[in-house]
Parts: sequence; structure tokens; C-alpha cells
Amino acid sequence: HKSPAYHNDEASRLLLQYSQQQAQVEGQIAAAKLSTTEKMTEAHKQLLAFQQRITDLSGKKLTAEEKSVLAHKDEIEQALQKLDISQQDLQHQNALNELKKKTLTLTSQLTEEESRVRQQHAMALATMGMGDQQRGRYDERLKIQQQYQDKLEQLKR
Repeated sequence: HKSPAYHNDEASRLLLQYSQQQAQVEGQIAAAKLSTTEKMTEAHKQLLAFQQRITDLSGKKLTAEEKSVLAHKDEIEQALQKLDISQQDLQHQNALNELKKKTLTLTSQLTEEESRVRQQHAMALATMGMGDQQRGRYDERLKIQQQYQDKLEQLKR
């Protein structure tokens, strides 16, 4: 049987449980207030829960585990803060990488569009004064050349 100093009665257990739920909801509220690009990190959620746990421990009889947590409170908070910063850095780097990828895609699309427009202008200039049959042959030849170029580009990738 546990001694009274290390025994938490049902009321204390329930109070702790509800307090932890309150901290969790407050963390969710804080997360919801952040913009969509600035998501709360897991470490930040853990830090908020830990700070709430420390608050909950004041003024009650403590178990050996709880005493240990309180004794190392500052170290634990620093570790969680450091982890939070690292996770934020990772989020920012991932967002940056995603932007770079989108930029490359857009640049590629713009280059292709520019090339297509240039081809249309070149076709218009080259076929000026040609008859319909000659223009049709010229157009077919250009399409075949373009398909060949496209296949070469695909092979290079």
C-alpha cells in the first residue's frame, strides 16, 4: 500500500485530468489563431502541456515522480523550447522548399508557353504568302519536328 504522501486521491486525479484537458484545449485555441503557414509544433504543444502540469502541481502533495519533474522543470522547459525552435525551422524549410518547387514549375510552364507563342509567330511569318496546301505541309513538318524535340527532352529528363 502506498503511503499518503505518494497517494493521489480520486478528486486530485480528476482535477489533474480536467486541468490537462483545459491546457490541451487552450493549446488548440492558440494553434487555431496561428496562420495556416505557422502551425504550432508538437514540441510547442508539449511545452504548453508541461507548463500547465507544473502549475497543477503547486499546492498539493507530490509523488517522487512529480518532485523529480519539478526539480528539473527549467531543464525540461529549455529542452522543449529548443525542440520547438528546431521544429519551426523544419516547418519553414519545408515551406521554402515547396515555394521553390512551385517556382520551378511556373518557370517551366512560362518557358513552354513562350516557346509555343514564338512558334506560332514564326509559323505565321514563314507561311506568309504560301497557299493553303503549302502552309498545311509546312505545319505538318513543324509538328513532326516539335514532337521529335519533345521526345528528346523527355529522354534527357
